[in-house]
Amino acid sequence: MDTIRSILRELRDKRAGTTELAAKAAGSSFLQGIPADYLSDSGLTRTDIAGKLQRFADCADWIEFKEYGDGQHRLDNAHYCKQPAICEICADRVQSRRRDRLAPAISAAAALADSDGRHVLRPYFLTFTVAPGDDVERQIDKLQSTFRAFRKKGQRRGDHYSGGEWGKVAGAVARIEIKKGQGSGLPHVHLHALAFCSERLDIEILAASRRNALNREHGAGQIPREEYARNAARYRELLSWDFAGNAVTTTIPVSKLSEEWLDASGGVSCNVDVRPVHHEGPRGISAKKRRRLQAMSYERSICEQTREIFKYTSMLDFMDPDFTCRVLVGTHGRRLFSTYGIFFNPKDGRPEDPRDFEGSDLSDSGAPAVAIYRIAWNKSRGSYSDPVPVEIAQARALADSLRSETLSAQGKLLGQYRRDRAEFCGLRGVLSPAAVVEMLDSRKDFFRGQVSRLWEHFKQSRAWCILGVDPPWGIPE
Repeated sequence: MDTIRSILRELRDKRAGTTELAAKAAGSSFLQGIPADYLSDSGLTRTDIAGKLQRFADCADWIEFKEYGDGQHRLDNAHYCKQPAICEICADRVQSRRRDRLAPAISAAAALADSDGRHVLRPYFLTFTVAPGDDVERQIDKLQSTFRAFRKKGQRRGDHYSGGEWGKVAGAVARIEIKKGQGSGLPHVHLHALAFCSERLDIEILAASRRNALNREHGAGQIPREEYARNAARYRELLSWDFAGNAVTTTIPVSKLSEEWLDASGGVSCNVDVRPVHHEGPRGISAKKRRRLQAMSYERSICEQTREIFKYTSMLDFMDPDFTCRVLVGTHGRRLFSTYGIFFNPKDGRPEDPRDFEGSDLSDSGAPAVAIYRIAWNKSRGSYSDPVPVEIAQARALADSLRSETLSAQGKLLGQYRRDRAEFCGLRGVLSPAAVVEMLDSRKDFFRGQVSRLWEHFKQSRAWCILGVDPPWGIPE
């Protein structure tokens, strides 16, 4: 029962903030200010956004645990909103799964050494940014297209790689993060990447000879910023705009890597932060944390420091109702986490987590599941109710094949629904916005009715399974 109590305590604290934020977002000026015929670039209507906010408010309103013969309990099922960009509950599940899935591959990359025991791959943290803007969707599109163009500068061509810095990357993990700009208040979209490189990245602004001379003159690591501007090996023109909308060009010093990012962005962004990952940790950390990292093995220290790359997509602590809606609309249908090279589709080395969805039919000691309990959220009390037995585990096992058939049928309905939505969205410019929105909303209501009837049929059929009798009908067409 200790496992259940700890999970419920964690979910209760998160649900309190989630419910309050969802209620505020539903009445936010952003949602109230958009017209009835609104249609986002990703195809969301006003009712779609309101529905997603309601799902956000109802996230984890019921959860189910399996009880095993040896007294163990494990999370088996739950109602999640599946919107990790704005939901802390779903974000925690997603980021912990990603970290556990990729940890063995990251540890293996850090441990890779040559015959002399020297580490073959050099880990780096990289942060790429573009100028802030009011439209999250376009900010993400701009960042992703720029990052794609940057990677192509180092892609493989035949039997060799291009001269770009990305050609040195053996494997990388990248995540887009969205936060609210402290000064402008605008959404600030940037990309964090963990890259293991076969060679040192060229991030030096100064030529080696000039850097050594300035280090002797000012002291190692004490070169003033103005010296970089006067003695850089490369200079480029950065394009920006003033408050009146006039184009302004500024000559800036660049490294080879930031020059490639500037080219990829079309000359409007050169903000790249590159930090090598060391065993003892980065500069500026506390002495206690540095000693803890030094006491670890090199591989474990690198894995510990890479937890940053698996953080939440958005800065949830600072989200306000309007910002929540903007992030919700801007991230819909977009891939915000990606892997490359040796980290692409790694083997799952994740141990079973008691917080996981779909718990095993056997406990750690091999005891079978004997019962399933449901715990529902009580809105009036603001806490979870007492566990209620749903069914014995054997009864659910009898219905497994029927559940698989039902999920398969739902998947086919969902695929057709998405194809229809994409077709309707393509009619923008041909039909009026109001007509397109009406078609989308009508198709959504029809799809929901189909799914509702499908699962109602499943519930009736499962009752026959519990009695040990095959249902006298099949999956409806």
